[in-house]
Amino acid sequence: MKSRCKLCDEPIFWARAATGKALPLDAETSAGGTLVLVRRGEDHIAIGPRDPDYARLVGEGARLRVPHSMTCTKADQRRGGQNHRDLFSE
Repeated sequence: MKSRCKLCDEPIFWARAATGKALPLDAETSAGGTLVLVRRGEDHIAIGPRDPDYARLVGEGARLRVPHSMTCTKADQRRGGQNHRDLFSE
């Protein structure tokens, strides 16, 4: 699901981490990314290098994603114990 960051107003894409937690990613793919999106049912799951399917997917040309927390220009405002979900619009 696409939305915008409430801090920097950049577009983000919501996925789920393997643990099930909501994870905001940059909306655009990036060659410097470390996560791959896979579809599992209705959810987009972000998997990383520790996942057994990761290397195969990257080798097949999967587009890489970056967690928005790594690129948000206002990320320093986020680190105050606030729930990250409160900082992004849906």
